[in-house]
Amino acid sequence: MTSPTLEGRLRPLLEQDYPRFSDAEFTRRRSALAQSMAKHGCDHVLVCGENRAGSGVQWLTGWPITAEALVVFAPGARERMFIEWFNHLPLARRIARDTEVEWGEHRGVRNAIEALKSRSARRVGLMGPLAWSKVRALAGEFDLVDLGPEYPWLRMRKSDEEIDWLRVGAWLSDLAIAALAREARAGLNERELAAIVEHAYVGHGGTTLIHYIGVTSMANPDLCVPRQFHSTRRVSAGDA
Repeated sequence: MTSPTLEGRLRPLLEQDYPRFSDAEFTRRRSALAQSMAKHGCDHVLVCGENRAGSGVQWLTGWPITAEALVVFAPGARERMFIEWFNHLPLARRIARDTEVEWGEHRGVRNAIEALKSRSARRVGLMGPLAWSKVRALAGEFDLVDLGPEYPWLRMRKSDEEIDWLRVGAWLSDLAIAALAREARAGLNERELAAIVEHAYVGHGGTTLIHYIGVTSMANPDLCVPRQFHSTRRVSAGDA
């Protein structure tokens, strides 16, 4: 199988020190979020993420979620983001765009509450996953609006720049499939197959979300979908 190729005009995207959208793209996103706020009568939005979940933080600032990130957003004001852990601060300050990044100090949502109160926030939209105890603390201070259903609609309207990044992602995925087709053989186990998949794209800057792998006998199958965790099951002749 020939190796998939990437359009030459897209290669500069992968040559950046870290993947970045343009200033114009972030301006477009902030404008779209401001429109959603206005529709629901919100004066501020708190975009939340915990334990690597909550892609709205990255969508708005460029910072991927690690342990915790809370972003205070209002149209025309500089964003403030509170993150854990302290050692994550240097990189977050380097990657996040037009955002004041601060340590959350293990205070949960209290720093975000103080930032919102300093701006005289009253009606605050919530977007992204947040622990119940933190929601309860926010509800004691502000009129809260669930903007979670708005987020998928914001993401569905893709810009040309986002579509270009989707092309890059598809290329990385194609590299993984091509490598698996080229290198899989009898005797390898599922973990070794996974190593083939990851090796194909990690060197280009790709990261792993999922790659489920399931090996089973065609004569006596024991699974109908790939397993979510790789086993030591080895590939044999007659397997799928």
